[in-house]
Amino acid sequence: MTLTCSILMAILNSVLAAVFLSKPDLRSSFASYLTALLIFNALVSIHGFLNVVKSRYPVYMRNQRLCDFRLYVSWVITGIPLNLHILITINRIWAIAFPVSYRNRHSPRLAWLLVASVVVYVHVVCLPGVLLDVLYYRMPPEKGCSINSLAMPRWNQMAMLLIYEFPIVFIGISWIYLLAKQRRQRNTVAAITMATVATNNDGSNPHEHAHSGKVRSKRRRFTRGFIVFSTLTLSALLCWTPYETYYVIWAFVDLNETDRRFIMLCLGLYLIQPVLDPILIVLTMPDLRWTIKGILSKLTSVFTRT
Repeated sequence: MTLTCSILMAILNSVLAAVFLSKPDLRSSFASYLTALLIFNALVSIHGFLNVVKSRYPVYMRNQRLCDFRLYVSWVITGIPLNLHILITINRIWAIAFPVSYRNRHSPRLAWLLVASVVVYVHVVCLPGVLLDVLYYRMPPEKGCSINSLAMPRWNQMAMLLIYEFPIVFIGISWIYLLAKQRRQRNTVAAITMATVATNNDGSNPHEHAHSGKVRSKRRRFTRGFIVFSTLTLSALLCWTPYETYYVIWAFVDLNETDRRFIMLCLGLYLIQPVLDPILIVLTMPDLRWTIKGILSKLTSVFTRT
């Protein structure tokens, strides 16, 4: 399962990220976060491939440099996508709660700077523990390639809370807030539309119809963005929460016996989530679907000619 999910993860995320980067009409500010998420999802597939090597060919993990690289990927790279979900959440809060400021100040350049800040943040939190393990606390090769968290309990607990647990709590609470905010705005638009229809029927102000059309158009764009955000958020919450809940309990409590079926379920959800992201993005973005259909039709015509 790990190998299959890793292959799908690498292919789907890489291809969709290439589509976003190659089409100028898809390079919006919001799409910048989606592109970054896809890129790092593809990099997370390296973690899956290394785990396959560890389980099937453990002798190779006795190579210290390969083990160092695996620990870097498993602690640093895998923590970036979940924290990028925080950026997507903050982006939606900004767009829905402060739409004027969002339109005037947000840009793809700012989006990529925020992405870079998240990458730096994850490195600042996680990389010291990896380096300390490499320099001082590395366990003997015969015990496998795992970070010696028992030698660094405070760092382990801090990294788990900041990089993995806090994002889940933050995006969950924020999604509930944004859902309520979106419903209030939808009711406001409906009230404006009804008032405009009544005014037009009276024949008193025909120019209000154009204004209400603009309001509905803006709200429609925000609604599409909220749908993309909601599907990605719910997917992350469903797939990450069991896995991270187990490991945060493990970080604070000594678990001697665990239910293997529960662990396998958590691991399965964890592996599926980066595969779901590109699928959900395609399903919730009509413009992207049309672009992909155009690319596929061109490829089909090329192959049929040959």
